[in-house]
Amino acid sequence: MAGTAFPVRYRLVGLLTTGSMINYLDRVNIAVAAPVMLESLGWDEGRFGMILSAFLVVPEPIRIAASDPGSSTTSVT
Repeated sequence: MAGTAFPVRYRLVGLLTTGSMINYLDRVNIAVAAPVMLESLGWDEGRFGMILSAFLVVPEPIRIAASDPGSSTTSVT
């Protein structure tokens, strides 16, 4: 095939990048809205922290699976 079709891996990278950006923006927006949310939902800071940590913990296995295990620059933070 002549290079007319965009390779699947580039589409996948684009989708993963877009998903990560949306995740980051959601986390930032929730952190900004935290004082109002805590009061209106009746949550304490501990519960709110657990909910916010889900935005970090859930995508992490995907990042680990997508990393190159043989690369010396791969770091899991």
